[in-house]
Amino acid sequence: EDTEGMRRLAPSDPAVQARMKQNIPLGRWGKIEELSDAVLFLVSPAASYVTATTLVVDGGSSLVSRGSFGDL
Repeated sequence: EDTEGMRRLAPSDPAVQARMKQNIPLGRWGKIEELSDAVLFLVSPAASYVTATTLVVDGGSSLVSRGSFGDL
């Protein structure tokens, strides 16, 4: 299931959505469970020594020169 943010913010046109997903290295939008897993990690004891960092959970879209919304 796509996240609430993508359901609200993404264009409703399937062709536009497909082009946006092509700009994400993993080829799809993140799932709610994947985002919540990252949050759970950060609040868990496993992250007790993690400080001053940004955990990017975007399927790799920040690694490419243009983000998912670049073609809109």
